Amino acid sequence: MSDNREHERPFDRAEVENAFGAYLRLGVQSMDWDAWTDLFTEDAIYVDQHLGASHGRTEIKSFVVNTMGEFPALTAWIEWAMIDGNYIAIYAWNNLPDPRGEDARYGFPNTTFLEYAGSGMFKWEADYYNVYDSGRVIGSWVKAGGSRTTEQDRLLKGIEGWSRALPTTECSRHELLREFTEHCRCAALGMTTGHWARWIDQFTVD
Repeated sequence: MSDNREHERPFDRAEVENAFGAYLRLGVQSMDWDAWTDLFTEDAIYVDQHLGASHGRTEIKSFVVNTMGEFPALTAWIEWAMIDGNYIAIYAWNNLPDPRGEDARYGFPNTTFLEYAGSGMFKWEADYYNVYDSGRVIGSWVKAGGSRTTEQDRLLKGIEGWSRALPTTECSRHELLREFTEHCRCAALGMTTGHWARWIDQFTVD
């Protein structure tokens, strides 16, 4: 992800939307992971918070196709998505159907960030999720009888009210980036020294 976002030339909004539409169509809707990974540039970077980074389309394709092939019953439901210039943020739920047919819930949320590169392609993706929660969900699903032969359930969604609605703000991008940089600096200071007062003071009373 580029560090100097304010000086980047944003692509036309309609172009980014069309590329994102293809991203959703090949991934979330048809789950054609081989074709989906072709939406990444040759030098793209794909980061899984816990499984590491894949560099280049070939490496990304191998990682995604092999990983998703382990769980053909897995489906995704997009709770919200937001486009900001060349960047896209997605909050989605990864769902697995109850192998016992008893409507037990097996799902965990995931946040994804994308950077659009032009020509209908993306050059960066990063996925963030709670690895302990995902491990618990998948382990429970397998224990309940889930396997590669379990059929998908495309009607599965997320937990209603789990994620807060997207906030609206009148703050400028410059202010947001400045304060986020300070937030990260205070977090790093807390991890280094064990003193978290400055980081905590950045939150409102409520």
